[in-house]
Amino acid sequence: MSKARDLANFISTGALTDGSLDIADVDGLQAAIDDKLDTDGDGSSLTGVDSLPSQSGNADKFLTTNGSAASWGEAGGGAWEFISTATASNVSSVVFSSGLSGYSYFVLIGHGFRPSANAQILAMRLNEVTSGYTGQSVVHASSSVANGASQTDYVAIGNEVSNNSSDAKSNSVIAYIFGAESSTKQVTATVNYKHENGGVRTGTSGYGLYNTDDLDHIEVYFTGGNIYGTFHLYGVKA
Repeated sequence: MSKARDLANFISTGALTDGSLDIADVDGLQAAIDDKLDTDGDGSSLTGVDSLPSQSGNADKFLTTNGSAASWGEAGGGAWEFISTATASNVSSVVFSSGLSGYSYFVLIGHGFRPSANAQILAMRLNEVTSGYTGQSVVHASSSVANGASQTDYVAIGNEVSNNSSDAKSNSVIAYIFGAESSTKQVTATVNYKHENGGVRTGTSGYGLYNTDDLDHIEVYFTGGNIYGTFHLYGVKA
């Protein structure tokens, strides 16, 4: 049994399981406790199964063990890490530009979005690039293709989105942004929304962009008017 657990047993029962502690009075007891713990109280000097690694300089890491010793580790590969949430209320665009380094790809989830002006395209730009996008969105109404968009200056996600606030409650989008640290960025998106004529639309988009810079800017907006809605960004490490 570790000294730390032995000490805990002594405090609770007055008996030692093994080993020995020289405690003549209360001050001695306090000294024995201090001897087992760091002065900052983080428990890093505990021994045996009770040992803990120091918390200093290890923010946002996870406690792991190899079966005999504990240590701090990074989040496992493939895990979604929450980056931030942006809630837009009649602004020109939603921008994510902080905390984007070190990720292989991103997942953007949006809901309740709508434009301030009716019948606008929901769009995305990467790294503030305004040209060179290749791809297309395909939008379905019932079982037929209703409308879509093919653009070179942005990623087109949803076409002719209604600006009705009641319609926006069920609007949703999920976009995967691959190649964050590559020269080729790729966006795959699925969107559900109310069309400006009141019908429900489901769309898919696939776009590519050649850009050698690491991804450090993700912008979502409508091609006309301002944007409302809530968007959550997650990063995934390889």
